Amino acid sequence: MSMSYLKRIEKGLLSRKKSVLEDKALFHSIRNLPTLPFVTTKVMETMNNPRSSASDLSKIISSDESLAAKVLRLVNSAYYGFPKPITTISHAVTILGFNTLRTIVVGISVSGLFPGKSEEGIFSRKSLWLHNLGTAVGAKTLARKIGRPDSEEMFLAGLLHDVGKIILEEYVHEEFMNAVENSHSQKIPLFMAEQKILGAHHGEVGKYLADHWKLPAILSEAIRWHHELENTKEFQEVAAIVHTANHLARTLKIGNSGDFSPLTIHPAAASMLHHYNINPEDLTDEIKWGVKECKAFLEMGQESEKDPKTTS
Repeated sequence: MSMSYLKRIEKGLLSRKKSVLEDKALFHSIRNLPTLPFVTTKVMETMNNPRSSASDLSKIISSDESLAAKVLRLVNSAYYGFPKPITTISHAVTILGFNTLRTIVVGISVSGLFPGKSEEGIFSRKSLWLHNLGTAVGAKTLARKIGRPDSEEMFLAGLLHDVGKIILEEYVHEEFMNAVENSHSQKIPLFMAEQKILGAHHGEVGKYLADHWKLPAILSEAIRWHHELENTKEFQEVAAIVHTANHLARTLKIGNSGDFSPLTIHPAAASMLHHYNINPEDLTDEIKWGVKECKAFLEMGQESEKDPKTTS
């Protein structure tokens, strides 16, 4: 990108009041972001088709040898805890069900599209992905405690809740890092620092990407509102679940989200926890165990070598 967002403002090419998402010249590239792999898209289409069968899903996943091998490695990890090895994709679909397989396939695919970078410091993509994983495990754990039937969707919402930060760091790097620095020096929420500098924050950008990928509304809306629970009613509980899981991941120092504001929980999330009589501290051991056993999720999404062939 030849000219930064701030320099475009300085030269009068862009109004300071204008959101980064409204700057078509600057953010034209977002329309050319990596799309989800073909197999991942087909998995979601198959799941959305009520006439699809387990056999249809297993054939699609098995058509990509590398993906199929990664799926089998993950479903045989301690996180899923099956007493006997699962050796075929068709067996995995039967045992785990459609929703869990979708979570695994999309999670591996997305983490592979935006791999962690090696540099460390005040913000690194590698640390952010670890934070995202902590949020994913926390969201699934909390959803189960509440008794929601969509705990797998909540895992995926947690894993993707900060994907907008990766887009901002990639495409408007200077301005995003200024926002991180502001959060660090002024101890303000990162989404507020982003809003001040860019006119939009990572929740908005993340929803843009989720819609671009045609992910279900429950995911895109949880991504959009996880910092602004007061502005959504229909999706407030799912946003509150992700918000609380994000809070727990920060509390437990799982990775680094780039947000250096004091640890506080939104009143709507606190109200939800009170309603279900849940103490977040009771979830910490399960979250720490889950992250430890589920790190392969990120590693498999970001490895480049070809995995061994699997059968369907």
